[in-house]
Amino acid sequence: GTDDETGTEDTGADSETGAEDAGADSETGAEDAGQDSETDSEDDDLDVDIDTDVDTEIEEEKDTPSFPEPSCRITGVVIDVCDINAVDGSTAFRSTSVDDYIFFVDPSAVDSDVYTAVAIVLKGTAELPCYEEAYKKRTEEMEGILVAAIQSEREQARTAQVKAEAEEKIADAEQEMREIFEDIEEQFRDAREELDDGKQELEDARQTLEEETADARREIEDGREQIEDGYKEIEEGEDQLDREEEKLVSGRRTLEEKEKELTSAEEKLAAGRKELEANEAVLEENDKALTAGEAELAAAEEAMAANEEALAASDAELTAGEEALAAADQELKEQEALIAGQEQQVSEAETSLESAFGELEAAEKGLEEKKAQLEKDRSALENKQSGLSSKKEELTEKKSALEGKKSELEDKKAALDRDGGSMTAEEAAALKGEIASLEGEVSSLEGSISDLENDISGLEGEIASLEERIPAAETEIGQQEPVLAQTRSELESRQEEVA
Repeated sequence: GTDDETGTEDTGADSETGAEDAGADSETGAEDAGQDSETDSEDDDLDVDIDTDVDTEIEEEKDTPSFPEPSCRITGVVIDVCDINAVDGSTAFRSTSVDDYIFFVDPSAVDSDVYTAVAIVLKGTAELPCYEEAYKKRTEEMEGILVAAIQSEREQARTAQVKAEAEEKIADAEQEMREIFEDIEEQFRDAREELDDGKQELEDARQTLEEETADARREIEDGREQIEDGYKEIEEGEDQLDREEEKLVSGRRTLEEKEKELTSAEEKLAAGRKELEANEAVLEENDKALTAGEAELAAAEEAMAANEEALAASDAELTAGEEALAAADQELKEQEALIAGQEQQVSEAETSLESAFGELEAAEKGLEEKKAQLEKDRSALENKQSGLSSKKEELTEKKSALEGKKSELEDKKAALDRDGGSMTAEEAAALKGEIASLEGEVSSLEGSISDLENDISGLEGEIASLEERIPAAETEIGQQEPVLAQTRSELESRQEEVA
């Protein structure tokens, strides 16, 4: 009993014979399955049991079978009738590239549902030498029967299976793309709502800013009016102070004149007293010389009366001078009190002026801060506009690439629908791989486009905000600068006048 083997290239099926007395196991299976199929034949009648798919060259899976178990235990040694001679070199029956060791596993240890070959054991061939014409004729007859019975059916079945799987994957991918598009549209709607809300918030903020700006301008106008009123009060106080100073100078002159008059009256009074003392001495002498004559006495009495009248007049002048001096002192005190009040008004006006300067400096500082912020906003606007241009260019490139990939994908799908039934397994698998690759590229490009559109939308919102804010800030700064400069000039002039 020798084991004989024959193979057909067009069907990929191995016809394998084995003698029962050799005690050899016949292993079936193509490279993926390793499944046995055995047929028995009696009196040239062939009964075929086929447990596996026959490779009809409809498809060749690119994915190799997987082995769920990472390791296997060797349980025996198998004589492989397909490997008659494993000698290396020129004497080898088979190619020297064949491995010296081949391992067979149970079908349950292989994770694969696609079979590419079938091994058939034919009765009535064990007694035929495998190199003679009779053996070749017998196997070719069986090969024709197998091809006629199996090839067309398996080709159609496998074609339908491959097409169904491809259509299912395409349908799943299209459904996934529709879901992605729906999600993107939902995101666009949400983004549009957020944009509308942001615009409303911006409008509210702009209105609030305008109201606050109007309030600030009214406060500035009120402050300017208060400053002008203060300057008017200072001018009026200065005028009144000048008038009071003139009155004070006049009062001092009057006082000096009265003091001179008082001094003159006191001198006269002293002279009168001296004269009175002298007259009293003369009176004493006259008393002693009373007897000197009534004429002299009468003269003396007249002289004394005259002196007494002069003394009375001097006393009256002294009293009048003292009263005038007291009145001048009172007037001087009143003038000094008035001057003190005017000085208090001047001090208050200076304090008000200092406060106005403080408010002016705060306003100028705020203006400088607004200028700095304006420069930052201008720089940010330039950067955002540059980034927006780059993003738009990139978006245009991505969209162009996406349209090209979509067109190519549609062409591939159309080719699969149109020519799938006539394609070889290798061509169908290659086309399927191209479709999967294109779908991946389309999905990746759509994701990139979605990200770019989100980036562009965000940049456009920021640019719109900056473009609205910058002109408003420039207008506000342009209005405040001359007002603040004029206010400072006026305050400095008033300060010089107060000083």
